[in-house]
Amino acid sequence: MRSKWLENAGVHVAGFVCDDGSVREWLFMRTSGGPTEDGCRVAVTPLVLCGVAGGRVCVQRVRAKGFELAVHRDKACFGREFLLPPCLRGKGLGTYLLCRLVCFGVAHGCGDAHVRSLNLIARQDTPLRNAFYENMGFRLTVYRDGAGWARCAHLHLLRQRHDPAKVCDMPLFECPASVIRATYEGLRRGGNASTRHTAVFGEG
Repeated sequence: MRSKWLENAGVHVAGFVCDDGSVREWLFMRTSGGPTEDGCRVAVTPLVLCGVAGGRVCVQRVRAKGFELAVHRDKACFGREFLLPPCLRGKGLGTYLLCRLVCFGVAHGCGDAHVRSLNLIARQDTPLRNAFYENMGFRLTVYRDGAGWARCAHLHLLRQRHDPAKVCDMPLFECPASVIRATYEGLRRGGNASTRHTAVFGEG
């Protein structure tokens, strides 16, 4: 019943793959959008992160923004900035989410759309940020203060495949029952679930 409720709510899940090939963290998210009269629009919204530690399932609300794509005629525009909480950085999740957006746009016939340049913010200048954009297929112009631009001529030139050795799509029924239960309770109660199966450890 809980899996069906999550499925009906449009929730899907990706697992973070450990070095030994196991999955002990799961990110539940929602994808919304579809074709429009002259393009398409899609947004991927992370909801909660579940992890198993010490025999307990921990649920953490996730605050992320910018993982959205709007194509209007021949112009493709991503969210203003891609921003993940520190607990989710360096795991391949940003690439996974952005690849979903690109694939959606290409699948809806918008691959030739010109990509609007992304403004790089000086305070976010790190090697990880720059590597992320370059690995996605953007050409970077970075100024001395760390600000700059990420450019790509056409949407289909951006990366469309994430690394499944880091993040893998999973059917809901493959998640442990305790994780599904904790996620269901967390979403139903706005992230404030507190049972013997669940420990909420703060905001993302």
